[in-house]
Amino acid sequence: MITYCEHDHLVGQCETCSMVRAMERGHEPARRPQAAPDPRVTVDQDTAIERADLGDGITTYVAAGDLVPLGLEDLPRAAAPARGGGVATGASPRRSRSGRQPAPPPQA
Repeated sequence: MITYCEHDHLVGQCETCSMVRAMERGHEPARRPQAAPDPRVTVDQDTAIERADLGDGITTYVAAGDLVPLGLEDLPRAAAPARGGGVATGASPRRSRSGRQPAPPPQA
């Protein structure tokens, strides 16, 4: 005769019943390790992080409400200047997936 436990599993094959019996005998179930708190910091205003490791005058921009990238938490910070329509320094030209620059738009 086949018998089932209260969880509708075969008796002797139910993991839940096995765990309950083990706990009744004093066995402590394995605990998941607790994740460490996120060490990153959220900035309240647009911020420029000075990057002396990359060169003089180089900064990393972090928008208000974003997280400071890992490894940059202890570097000096200042309020970012207003972002105009200027060209970002050190930016490479946009390239397509093939590595070639896209064709310029046709002139009218």
